[in-house]
This record gives sequence, C-alpha cells and structure tokens, in this order.
Amino acid sequence: LPSVNESTETSGPVRYSSIIVQEREKSGSFDISYPNLRRLVMAINLVRLRSPHHPVVFTERQKEQLERMTLCKLAHYIAIQCERRCGILFCNEDILFLTVWIAGCRSIISYSQMHNRANYFTHYDIAAGLMESLCRINHFKKIGQDNVLIEDLALHFIPMFTRVEYKIILPMNNNFVKRVCSGGLELSVQTALYLKEHHQITLNEDEIIYLIYLISPAYGRYRPLVRKRRILIISDISVNVGNTLAERFMRNFSAYIESIQVVELYDLKKFDLSEVDLIYTTVNQKYFRNLSLKIPVVEIRNFFTEKDKNMIRNYLISAEDHFTEMKRIFSSRTFFSGIQARTKQELLERAAELLQQAMPLDDQFGSDLMCRNQICSAEMGENMARMRTLRSHGPDTFIAVFVLEKPMIWDLESVQILFIWHHGTDPRHHVYEESGYIGNILKTAFAYGEGAIQLLQNPTRDCLEMILKQAVGEIKSLQIR
Repeated sequence: LPSVNESTETSGPVRYSSIIVQEREKSGSFDISYPNLRRLVMAINLVRLRSPHHPVVFTERQKEQLERMTLCKLAHYIAIQCERRCGILFCNEDILFLTVWIAGCRSIISYSQMHNRANYFTHYDIAAGLMESLCRINHFKKIGQDNVLIEDLALHFIPMFTRVEYKIILPMNNNFVKRVCSGGLELSVQTALYLKEHHQITLNEDEIIYLIYLISPAYGRYRPLVRKRRILIISDISVNVGNTLAERFMRNFSAYIESIQVVELYDLKKFDLSEVDLIYTTVNQKYFRNLSLKIPVVEIRNFFTEKDKNMIRNYLISAEDHFTEMKRIFSSRTFFSGIQARTKQELLERAAELLQQAMPLDDQFGSDLMCRNQICSAEMGENMARMRTLRSHGPDTFIAVFVLEKPMIWDLESVQILFIWHHGTDPRHHVYEESGYIGNILKTAFAYGEGAIQLLQNPTRDCLEMILKQAVGEIKSLQIR
C-alpha cells in the first residue's frame, strides 16, 4: 500500500493506516493486506475509545509471552507514532493488546518467515494429523497426500490459534461462502471437531468459514474419478481404418477408456462381447437390429467434428449409470414428507428418530446430528438446508430428504426441505463421494430454487427422481464441455 502524506491525513483511520504502513516499511519484513490493515486500524480505534479506568487485563503468563514476541516491538513503534501524531496514549496493556491483534493477522508475514518460525513445525504436525483423520472420515484418500494443503493449514493455524486464544473476531460473509463451497464446509466442520477433541481448541463459526478458503482448492487439484470403458470399434471399410479410429479415440478420450479393440462386422457373431461395454461403429445401425445385442451401439463418422466428440463423451461418461447410483443414494426408505416441526432442534430430533427406524444406524446418530449443528450451521439454499454427519454410523451411504408441511425459520432463513447426507462404511459407495459427484448433483438440482419449488408443489419420491434425472443430464453436459 502506498504511504499517505501528512497533509492528506484528515481522518483518524487514514492517519492510523499511514502509521501502520510506514512502520511496516521501516521493519521491511511485512506484506500487509488491505483486510488486515482494516483490522489493525480497528484495534487502534478500540484503544482510543477505551476508558482509561477499564484497561485490558492480561495474566502475568500472557504478559511474559507477549513481551517476548518480536511483534511486540512493532506494536510499540506504532503506539509511539499514534501518541505523537494522533494524541492517543497507549499504556503497557494497550501495547500488548495491539500485539495480540498483529499476531491474529500474522498472515501479513511472508511465507518464508513463517516457515522459519519455531512453532511452524508444531502446527505442521497438527495439520498432518488432521489430514489423516479427514481421510478416514470422508474416504477422500487423495487429500491425505496433499502436501500443499497441509502446509497451507500449518501456516494459517498460527494466526488462527492466536485469534482463538484472545477471542479476536474474524468477520466473514458466512451465508455466501456456505452457498458456494459445500464440500469445503463439511471438511471445515470436521476440522473444527478434530481440533476440539484432540487439541482442545474451539473454533467459532467465522474461523470455520475461514478454513473453507484453504480447503476448497484441494478439490480442484484432483481430477474427478470416472468409470473407464471397454470399447469395441467396428469399421464399415476395413480393420485398418478401424485401427485408425481406435488411435483417434485414444488421442481424444484416453481418460475414459480402459481398453479398445477392433473387429469387422462379419466377425462380430464370433466375438466375445462379455468384455465390452460400448460399441462404436461407422456401420449403419440397421444392420445390428437382428443381432439382439445388450450393449449400446453408437454410430459415428470416420472424421470427428466437435459435435461428434461431445456425443462420444456423452456415452463414455454414461449418465445412466450415474442416475442408477443416484436412485440408490436417494432411496425411497429415506424420503419423508408431511413432517411437522417448529424449531431446528425439533426437526433434527424427528429426523434422527425416523432414520434410525428406516436404516441400520447406531445409537450415536442423533447426537452426531446435534453436535454437527452446534459446531456450525447447515449449508443454506432456496427453501432448503443441507448438512452431513460428522462420522459414519452404518454401512449405507444415503441422502435423506425431509419435506415439511410448513416452512420454519432456520438461522434467520426460511426452510421447508432438509437434506441429511450420511457417509457409509461400505467401500463400494465411496467412489461417488471421492469424485464430488453427489455434491455437484445436489447443487445443480437445487441451486436456484427451481428444484425446491417443484418438490414442494409435489412432495413425492417420483418428483424427486425426476428432478435428479434432469440434474444428472446437466452435470453430464457440463463434463462434456
């Protein structure tokens, strides 16, 4: 940030900003961001407005710790300039108070400096243990090897734990962040539970939302899992032309193909089709009608246009398989309509009771929902709330849907549909969770309120199935592009 001339310092915040920036420039070791500058200006204002008869109270141990910090020197220099240029008197406790605020914004220190701090490795160990725990809970195996995420968390745990210790509020736009970062929200909530259980550190909701900014990018570092296909190519000209087609397939669609073979049409009856998922052919489909094949046959041209490529990917991604999986996860056993509840507590208790009757869940399922709600509020949408359990309580992965008779107030928003997502212990169901596919389906189906409106007008399992089928088609077309 540029320095501010003395002549332009007309308002208090401008003068305070100028002092902080100039002292930072003198030290030569800080790279301060605008949000952190605003927080430090707010700290100076708090000192200015505080009554001298009500000083900030620190224990002797806290004073000793803060005075040993190098940041205390910066706070002392800022205090001297504030007294000289603004007439604000800082007592010793005020300087310590400002030190705490600077420590709470410690991300203003460069990464190289933070790596050199003695307590960096302690926080790195905490982050590594956290990743190991998240792997077990979410079946998201790749995240445990994400060293970038572990380092990011270790660096940001340093100022975060300082803010928690001294109760510094970090205001975040919670509802907006929760709407756009669903996967990161659940991992952030599980992070808060881990820190509380293993390190006795209790994060407030603002800090949990702050974690989303660190965790969400991890999802983008991994390609979603896809089921690879075994392809058979049939050319209307010759096997050599078919081999050329096969090479073109591997060049454009290798991420979706497990194996590819070429055969002539007149040899098809002798060919073992048990190891084939899809047939792509340049032969007119009418010649296949009398063969009674149970495998999809897709007619293509020898030279691909962009439209042809989209169509080929369409079948390789196989939306029908995804929809079958969606029908299993959104089981009729976990769809409930006509629910009566006036409060969030009442709704969660009723939901736990119904699910424990319908599914093989242990006795801790209800307390898990309550604990999840206490740590951080649910992800909100138009007329809906969505939350995931903190742990697995049974073998099945499912998403339960509760449609209320009347809307209720949930964290100052109107809610009439509740989704509860349970992670099962059965490893056969983990592939869709790890790829993020289920979360994308939910977001696509109910992002703009249209899906919720349809479901409220017709609160039946068939209507939900129709909404999901439309969403699967949209997800498929997004992947094609």
